Amino acid sequence: MMIIACEKSRRGFEEPAPKEEEGVEEKEKSKNTQKTESGLDFNAEDIGKIEKFTPEIFVKVTIIYQRESREWIQQSISLPLETQNEYIEKANRLFFEQFGTTEEEYLRYSQDNIDELDRFLKNHPEFMSLMKEY
Repeated sequence: MMIIACEKSRRGFEEPAPKEEEGVEEKEKSKNTQKTESGLDFNAEDIGKIEKFTPEIFVKVTIIYQRESREWIQQSISLPLETQNEYIEKANRLFFEQFGTTEEEYLRYSQDNIDELDRFLKNHPEFMSLMKEY
C-alpha cells in the first residue's frame, strides 16, 4: 500500500518562535485547498469535522497533510534550530484539530483498515496519482 504520510518524521526539528506560532493557525485555515490537473478539487472545509473516517476521507486528508507538512518543514528551516520542532508539532496538531480528530486516530485508522484503503486506491487511481505528487 502506498500511503506514506501515515507517520511524521521527527528528525531535525526543534521548537517554534512565538512570532511564527501565531501564523501557523491562519496558514492552516487558508491553505487547505487541493486543486489538481485531474480535476479533483477539495479542501479541509469540504471535509469538515470527521465523525468517522472512510477510505475517501482518509485519502483526502492524507493528500492535504502531505502538502501542508511539506510547507511546515520549509517554513521551519528559517527558524532557529531550537524552535523548529515546536513549530512543526504545533502545525501538525492544528492540522488534525481542524478535522476534529487527532494524529493518533488518523494513524489508527490507517493501521486498522489497510485492506480497505488498498481497495479504494486501486479503484480510484486519481487519488494515488495525487499522493505520488508529494
